[in-house]
Amino acid sequence: MRSTDAAFLVGESPIKSSAQLPEFSTVEISPIKPTQKRKEAEAIYSREELLELLEYRQAEVDRWKGVTIKLQSQLVMQRVYCGRLRRQLQAKEQKGKKKESGMLKGNGLGRVVTTAELMEAARIDDEAAREKVKEKEARVKRKEDYEREVKIWEKHEEERKRLNEERDKEWKKAKTEWENAKAAAKRQGQKVKDWTASNPMPKKSDDAYCALKGDPRPKKVVAPIDDDDAWATDDGDDEGDGADNSDDE
Repeated sequence: MRSTDAAFLVGESPIKSSAQLPEFSTVEISPIKPTQKRKEAEAIYSREELLELLEYRQAEVDRWKGVTIKLQSQLVMQRVYCGRLRRQLQAKEQKGKKKESGMLKGNGLGRVVTTAELMEAARIDDEAAREKVKEKEARVKRKEDYEREVKIWEKHEEERKRLNEERDKEWKKAKTEWENAKAAAKRQGQKVKDWTASNPMPKKSDDAYCALKGDPRPKKVVAPIDDDDAWATDDGDDEGDGADNSDDE
């Protein structure tokens, strides 16, 4: 896609107003007509006619499949385009927000700073500021706790994968030894069926060889979207949905 007119969709630069998607192509669709299924079912066709009819139907299916793929690819580009524009707009809105000055807002008239009304407003504003500080400290602590949990989880995952590799090697070794013992018993004239009944083949699913399951990756804490100090957002690409059990098969 980087070598096409839609390269701006995968680029890192913001999308400009002059950037346009390829023209959306449409397909002419004729009105739905009553089918002649009963008439066709009652007709008698020769082998050659049936083969020709099947080829025609297959060509028709392939054509509409190609049309569907084309329309779906255009829809994907539209979604990517709208998603990037939405994120750009959100970033612009966040940037345009004014920072709080920390000053008490009034009606613009002069007032004595010791009035009960102004003192109460100052107290409420001070409590709100302290509450924000506490919330920020709590977010920092949650972040540190999360990072510590992830490090512990990663160590456990490394150990789990190492143990699974050892279990896999042990299973292959046991299976090879079992096959050698089976061949030796056969050479000695023993019945293979009787021998295997008393000496079952080691299975990968046995408790001694099966892969150990991992714990889910710790979840990120979702912070408010309008918080400048947010350290984690629920953007849908969190890789912590679960442990990597790709080596368990």
